[in-house]
Amino acid sequence: MIRQFLSEDVMLESVKYPDILHKGKQLEAQNFCMSLLEERFGNIDASIVEQVEVLSKEQLEALGRAKSGNFIDS
Repeated sequence: MIRQFLSEDVMLESVKYPDILHKGKQLEAQNFCMSLLEERFGNIDASIVEQVEVLSKEQLEALGRAKSGNFIDS
């Protein structure tokens, strides 16, 4: 248990930790948006996937929120 705590403590103090955390949240948002798109439109063309992959986290969140408007329910 002490080893686990020390490892976590060291990780949290790492200079790279915020970058890793941000990337994880970015991937989570991408996956969520892709699932929404696939739910609505079925298989998504690779060119669309590439466009989704370059969106910022804020843009992905806006896309996800659009589900409550006219994005999914038409």
